[in-house]
Amino acid sequence: MKTIEEYKQEMLNLYSKVKVTPAQATPEPLPPSQLPDQEGGLLVFVTTLRNLYGVENARVSVLNENDEEIDVDFTDKSGKTKTFLLPTVPKNYSEDSTSTLRPYSVYKVRVTADGYEEKRFDSVAVFPTITSILPVDMVLTSAYRESEGV
Repeated sequence: MKTIEEYKQEMLNLYSKVKVTPAQATPEPLPPSQLPDQEGGLLVFVTTLRNLYGVENARVSVLNENDEEIDVDFTDKSGKTKTFLLPTVPKNYSEDSTSTLRPYSVYKVRVTADGYEEKRFDSVAVFPTITSILPVDMVLTSAYRESEGV
């Protein structure tokens, strides 16, 4: 069995082989006043080592509920994407307490990056006139396989 120090050194060796940049402060979403009534924003922030480093050039795909790709972007050096502007239900759905309709739209997000395990999110809520932030913490492929005993 490995000691904590041996495991720490092994992880540092694995991560030294991958290009990462220290993560910046949480990116600022677009202010609500800049979003139309039937659009919401989604900002994805891709990091590794529990949000310590941003993952550059991660491919982030936004899909609708039918698995059709709507938009795609690649992360910058701090691990953030552009703000995806996505169609949503009308804002008044969330303002009507008697409404039985869902007050948000649901999207799927897929994140891939060389050397990392793919991440999938199948129920990302996007509300009208609001920018949501989706934090994604990636795991190195080699670290993932080792933890699974592969």
